[in-house]
Amino acid sequence: MPHIEKRLLEEEHILQFHLTFFKEEIASRVEEQIRNLVKTGTMKGFRPGHVPSTLIRSRYEGHLVRETYQNIIEESIEKIGQDEDALYFIGPPLMVSTSFSTFPSSVKKIAEENVAIFEVGLFPKEVKGLDPENEYEKIVLDLSDELVQQEIRSLSLLSGTDREIEEGITYGDVIQMEAVELAGDSPKEGGLHRTLRLLLSKEKIQSLAESFVGHAVNDVLRVRLGILRELISEDFYRRWLEIPEEEGSEIGDWFEVTIRKVYRREPAPLTKEFFNAYFGKDVSTEEEALRALKESIKGMYAHQLDGIFLVDVLNRLNQLNEISWPHRYTKKLFSILTDSNLEDVDEQEYQNFLKKRKWNFLFKYLREKTKAYPSKEDVVVEAGRRIHNYLAENGRLHLMEKFWRETLKDREYVEKIEFDLTHRAIASALPSLITVKERPVALEKVKELLRERKKELDDLQTSESKTSPTGVEVA
Repeated sequence: MPHIEKRLLEEEHILQFHLTFFKEEIASRVEEQIRNLVKTGTMKGFRPGHVPSTLIRSRYEGHLVRETYQNIIEESIEKIGQDEDALYFIGPPLMVSTSFSTFPSSVKKIAEENVAIFEVGLFPKEVKGLDPENEYEKIVLDLSDELVQQEIRSLSLLSGTDREIEEGITYGDVIQMEAVELAGDSPKEGGLHRTLRLLLSKEKIQSLAESFVGHAVNDVLRVRLGILRELISEDFYRRWLEIPEEEGSEIGDWFEVTIRKVYRREPAPLTKEFFNAYFGKDVSTEEEALRALKESIKGMYAHQLDGIFLVDVLNRLNQLNEISWPHRYTKKLFSILTDSNLEDVDEQEYQNFLKKRKWNFLFKYLREKTKAYPSKEDVVVEAGRRIHNYLAENGRLHLMEKFWRETLKDREYVEKIEFDLTHRAIASALPSLITVKERPVALEKVKELLRERKKELDDLQTSESKTSPTGVEVA
């Protein structure tokens, strides 16, 4: 293997690697490949394995020398990437100079000593803000038993049966209606005439649902169905009215509605069979179901709240730690990544690049400090937990094994689990490094917070660079 010498350019925040490899090793590798080609090579006019070595050498020697140089350089770059200071590398090692301007065309022309110099920009080894004197707030879910009981009631409704009623329409009922589009107070000429179904949801469409509350079958009402544009979306409204996508006609808001049928969902009885279907054979009572569901709901939000906590910690660390950038290195790296001219770097894009590199470093630093590296077994177990919860909500636990196998084949889904487990592991270990003050927040506020900070959580999932250059090739 080549000899590698490290030299720290402290004032420039750059680490140099002087790579020296010798003619003896290069020649040995080239000659071995030529011998192999002689044994197996083919050429017109010769039987396989009988091509003279002089012809093999004249045709392939220059290419083999070049390939050997490149292989040695790539092997060295890989070794540099395993250096004890690799955590602090801003990016991959970049070649800055060599003792050879071109690759030799034959073994005879190889110099006795060949030198290639690589440089890597360095982040500081000390990160401020990771000690017990620094206090960070962490939001935790405050989940009441009443909310969990409401969820069980919702599950029992999901498994319940429908019965027709005639009067006393209320929220949660499903109505079937005849709807005729209006122009003013009269039916619109050529307007829509549809038979529609609508769930009177208090949570999603209360202002529309209340138009039907208290009414009965055969009542005729003037209703602004078009409010669904505001409550949900224009697209949903047109699809609900069964209007073809290619049809561009304007649809009004007001309709004359005749209520034809009303269905009310009766909840399923809370029996042992019900609890077994939704929560597994180990859950047979309402008390056991409450505990299982509460744990499930908390688990469902825990990793997202861990993500917010981690983002908050990273934001603070970002503020506390100023970076003295080795611009000679970072501008060259930026120009390679963006395929741009080193002399004509877009300053705004360059600054954004530096911000992302800093964020990535802080994330990797936390991961290394907390040793947050989930194992394959951790991923398999977490996938099983998520699948169990999903199937339990739909009463389909009998499909558990099949879903589990298929899910583990989905690389994108497995990577997401790995990210989530990494974030969760970092968040769980951070109290050993810093002071954490928990703030309980109700479920609805947590949902609102997650909606507001969705982009930050999405950015956190893609915080690690997947690819990076390994250097520059000598002409």
